[in-house]
Amino acid sequence: MGPYLRLQSQHQQAMQALQEAQKMLESDTIKAAGEKEIAMIKAALQGKVEQIKLQGKMLEVKAGYQSDERLEVLRGKIQGMQQESEQRHERMLQTMDERHEIVLSLLKELGAKEQERHSVALHDAAAANAADRANLSATLADSRAEVSSERADVRAEDAATRAVDRAVQQDTQTET
Repeated sequence: MGPYLRLQSQHQQAMQALQEAQKMLESDTIKAAGEKEIAMIKAALQGKVEQIKLQGKMLEVKAGYQSDERLEVLRGKIQGMQQESEQRHERMLQTMDERHEIVLSLLKELGAKEQERHSVALHDAAAANAADRANLSATLADSRAEVSSERADVRAEDAATRAVDRAVQQDTQTET
């Protein structure tokens, strides 16, 4: 009964670990991956429970029969149960490996989508920056054209003023 109680204690510890793992899941993405992981853990625990039950049955069978003739039969049953338990264990490990690969591929896919979203955001920011620069360049060109136009107007006014001044000087000289 000692090994049976030890196995039962291990089962309780595994159930506590499962409950703690469920509490730790917070984000939606991790929850989805966590739920799959929990399902795998539950399947593993179910296999462990079955194994514990089988081992308990084996212990009961061992304790219940003491005759040599029946012991041989029981040993055969125990070996069959052990082989069955090992086969279940191997299937369970294989299933867990497959599910682990699925979870990893989902996490990789999520990372790729996040990277793509980030790239699009950077591209949009660069496009907005380029548009701002183009607007600034257009505004600067308009300002330069306006300043050039004003300078040309000032030069024309200066030339007209000088021409008028010369005409006035010539009129003054001719009168004197």
